Amino acid sequence: MRNAYETDPTTAGCLPAGSRKWELQPAAGALGVSQPTLSRTIKAIESAIGARVFNRDTRNVELTSVGAELRLIATRLVREFDSSLNELAQWVEGQRGQITIAALPSISAVLLPPALVHFRETNPGIDVTVQDSLSQPVLNSVLEGTADFGLDRGSGTFVEAGL
Repeated sequence: MRNAYETDPTTAGCLPAGSRKWELQPAAGALGVSQPTLSRTIKAIESAIGARVFNRDTRNVELTSVGAELRLIATRLVREFDSSLNELAQWVEGQRGQITIAALPSISAVLLPPALVHFRETNPGIDVTVQDSLSQPVLNSVLEGTADFGLDRGSGTFVEAGL
């Protein structure tokens, strides 16, 4: 059996399009590819797993038991891929992610709680972590990249980490 990873992962998309019995031409059209391209994809899948996925004649294609099992797996993979792309889009749009704030204990105890309540209401997909630190560790946390930003007593200095 060849390494299944040698097959392009997008080939899994041809399996959920069909049922137990289907025709190549309509399935290819539904996938937006030509019938010869779909035939090559089917052969690549069969070669990658070392078993026949389809029984074919000149007009019809029928899933074998291996094909039926592969279709279940492929459907799960396509669904997971779509979900992953959605998660990534949310992260890119700033709707999902994580922020770490390094702050003096007094700021963490008094000023941050009401601000964080409002932030979490308006940004439910973003997790916030607060690190209580003294002034120099607040600065170091930002400079070392363990905190996204820091809040200290307001020395009037602004330090930008190389982000």
